[in-house]
Amino acid sequence: MACPLLDDVVEVLILRRAFRHERVFRDRADPLAFSDEYLTERYRFSGDGIRYLCRLLGPNIQHRTARSHALTVPQMVCVALRFFASGMFLYSVGDAENLNKATICRTIRNVSLAMKSLVHIFITFPGHRRFIHIKEEFYKIAGEFSGVLLGDKGYACETFLMTPLTDPQTPAQQAYNHAHAKTRARIEMTVGLLKSRLQCLHHLRVSPDRACHVTVACTVLHNIASLRKERAPRVALDVDWDNAAIFPDNRNGRLVREYIANYFS
Repeated sequence: MACPLLDDVVEVLILRRAFRHERVFRDRADPLAFSDEYLTERYRFSGDGIRYLCRLLGPNIQHRTARSHALTVPQMVCVALRFFASGMFLYSVGDAENLNKATICRTIRNVSLAMKSLVHIFITFPGHRRFIHIKEEFYKIAGEFSGVLLGDKGYACETFLMTPLTDPQTPAQQAYNHAHAKTRARIEMTVGLLKSRLQCLHHLRVSPDRACHVTVACTVLHNIASLRKERAPRVALDVDWDNAAIFPDNRNGRLVREYIANYFS
């Protein structure tokens, strides 16, 4: 006697197979088949630069198998570079690369972590000069004040963070503001070039942890691009680096700032 329950299961399986859609794997063009001009506009790296990144990152990001048409190393590198260079939403990157959002998110994370592992190789002071000599060059710009950070007027003045005076009156205060701007400009111009090359840094739409990974990865990429003489992006020359004041100054911070300003009298 046949089991009715078993017959029902068999019928369900037959129906499921009849209506099942075959998996369709989208055609993914070889990203390195285009000209250097095309690649630089979209990925900020030429063909040779992308191949160098593939050799550099391949051992850390390559899939062990080709199951489910896994992305190749060049495809993964280009997906991440597209996001870093444009700062688009993940859906937009997916549409541009013909991939779904989950794949884009996973690929960006894997490439970011692989880039982050190279931080001690590519984020260093230039040349072979000793650290103490490099510090002395910075001190020559505006004087020696160890252990003090510089920030624009958008930050609160703290004992460890010096901001410019909003209304300098004396020659010493004006000289302090000039030295402050001159020193800070070196870093802000560098950050401006970094953001111009990798637009995602203007507004990261990810969690704080992933934002840290992406920021370090972008810094490594920027240094690699500089070392390889990749085409530098245009940077606006009339950028106002100062943000509007948001936080009130700390009283002790103002006292430290007054003490430092007197150095310029």
